[in-house]
Amino acid sequence: MRATARLARCLWELSKSGKIRMRTYVETPRTLRPTLPKTAVHSIIENGYIEKLSPERRFDQTLYFTMKTNSQDGK
Repeated sequence: MRATARLARCLWELSKSGKIRMRTYVETPRTLRPTLPKTAVHSIIENGYIEKLSPERRFDQTLYFTMKTNSQDGK
């Protein structure tokens, strides 16, 4: 809820200025080239433990869906 409120306020402030430069905020070196590749998750989380994560939490959700996407790509 707080993150949504922050995002709404940020977008409102940016829209008041009349120039929204989203690319400046979105395209950073960290998002373009992450530190760890998606395949690193398989070496960090052992088999069977991905099902024990809580996908409603943001970090768990990222890991959960990364594992599910990578396992479907490999089939």
